[in-house]
Amino acid sequence: MALLYRPDIDGLRAVAIVPVICFHLDCSFLPGGHLGVDVFFVISGFLITRLLVGEIEAGRVSLVDFWRRRVLRIIPALLVMVLVTLLVGQGLLYAPERYELSVNSTAALVSLANLSHWLIYGPYWGASAESSPLLHTWSLGVEEQFYLFYPFVLVMALRGGMRKGIVLLGGISVISLAAFLYGTWDESVATFYLLPTRAWELGAGAITALLLTGRGLGRVPGSVVVLGGLALVMASYVGAPANGLSAWSLAAVTGAVLVIWGGGSHGGVGWRVLGGKIFVGIGRLSYSLYLWHWPVIVYAKAWEERYGAAVNVLVVLAVTCAGAALSYWLIEAPVRRRCQAIPSVTR
Repeated sequence: MALLYRPDIDGLRAVAIVPVICFHLDCSFLPGGHLGVDVFFVISGFLITRLLVGEIEAGRVSLVDFWRRRVLRIIPALLVMVLVTLLVGQGLLYAPERYELSVNSTAALVSLANLSHWLIYGPYWGASAESSPLLHTWSLGVEEQFYLFYPFVLVMALRGGMRKGIVLLGGISVISLAAFLYGTWDESVATFYLLPTRAWELGAGAITALLLTGRGLGRVPGSVVVLGGLALVMASYVGAPANGLSAWSLAAVTGAVLVIWGGGSHGGVGWRVLGGKIFVGIGRLSYSLYLWHWPVIVYAKAWEERYGAAVNVLVVLAVTCAGAALSYWLIEAPVRRRCQAIPSVTR
C-alpha cells in the first residue's frame, strides 16, 4: 500500500475541527458541530490502518515503533497544554475544581480521560462536565486506547488474507455500531465516552483503508463521491441535535468515508477543494486547535464568573489560534522532523 500524502485528508480535518469549535462557541447554525469528532475518528482509523498495512506488506511491522510514533505524535503537545491549563487554573478555579483538574490532567496523560470524565462528571452535555477545562481530551483517550489494542486485532485479522480481514473488522464494527445505536436511548453517557461504542467509527476508516488497497474508484467518478460525502457531513452538522447522541453520527461517518474513498485521485474535487491551501493549513493545525480551543473557552467563562468581565469571542478565537500556532511550530513540527530523522520512526 503506497503511503502517499493526501492533502484532501488534511482538508477533511479542517471540515472536522471548525464545526467543533463553532459548536463549543454555542453557534446555533451548527447544532451538530460536535460530530466533527466522529469525522476525526474515521480519519484516524483510515490513516493508522494504511500505515500498519503498508508495514505488514513490507514485512517490517514493529508494534514498539508504532506505539513510539503515536506517543511522539500526541503526548508532547498534549503535555504542554495540560501544564498550561493547570497553571492558569490555579488562579481562575476554586479548590474543588482545581482538585478535579489535577485528576483529569493525570488521566489525560495516561490515556484515560474518557473514563475520568465519564466517572466524575457524567453526561458530556451537563453543566458540570462543561466546566472541565480538559473535557475535550475524552476523544484522545478513545483514540489512544484504540492505538493500544488495534494493531493486535489487525495483524490477527489479516492472517487469513485481506478479504477475511475486512469481514472480521466489519463484524466487530457492526457489533460496535449496534451497541452505539442501542446506547443512544439507553446508557447514553457510557456510550458517548467509551471505546467499545466508538470503535465502529474508527473501524469505518480502517475498513475503507483495506478496501482501497489496490483498488480504484470503480465506475463512479471520485468527485461525485466526494461531493456526496461532504453533503452528508454538512447535513449531520446542521441536522443533529445540539445535546445528546443520535443516529446523525451515521451520516457524519458515512460522509467522511465517502470523502476519503473518492478523494484519492489527482485533479478531483477532493484535491482541488479540500487540498487547497486554506483547508490544508487549517487541517495541519487541527490537532493543536483542538487541544487549545476548549481550555480557552472554559477559562473565558471562568474569568467572567469570577471577575464579572465578559471576554469577547474574538479574543477567545485569537488566543486559541495563537496557542495552536505556537504549539504546531514549536512542538508538533519539530517532533515530526525528529521522527523522520530516526530510521525506526519514519512517520
